[in-house]
Amino acid sequence: MLIDSSSYYVYVYFNTEGDPYYVGHGSHGRAFAKHTLPEIPVPPWKDIEVIECDSKYVAEQLEISLIKKWKPEQNGGYLLNRAIGKPGTHARKTSERPRGNNYKYKFTTADGTVHTPLNVMQFIKEHDLNYSAVRQVAIGIRASHKGWKVERYST
Repeated sequence: MLIDSSSYYVYVYFNTEGDPYYVGHGSHGRAFAKHTLPEIPVPPWKDIEVIECDSKYVAEQLEISLIKKWKPEQNGGYLLNRAIGKPGTHARKTSERPRGNNYKYKFTTADGTVHTPLNVMQFIKEHDLNYSAVRQVAIGIRASHKGWKVERYST
């Protein structure tokens, strides 16, 4: 378990036979979040190894060395990774990347009251919410956070 949820780490996904099939790095809940472009199946928690790192740089370097060790499938290895793991390899295609803050958020309470704040971060702080949890609700990973339902939509 991570000591600090904002620390950087490397995570490895293992299949039921115990073989690695994906290596990534991140912070917060990245290891447990849905992966797209390409879509990578997220295994049960027991099949994810998390290796805590001192910095983002250290996590990136460890990710690179593990990917080189196990190799992507296209290079004769096990991994579903498309690249060796340098920064920027996980970016969306330019046409899919939102320009600026093109998303609006709609927060709905348990009693049905709807809020559409202009400043989402301020709203989250005022209501003692966690940004990562709000985002997980907005993209469909979680059903709600502290009773709030959240929808994200493009403007």
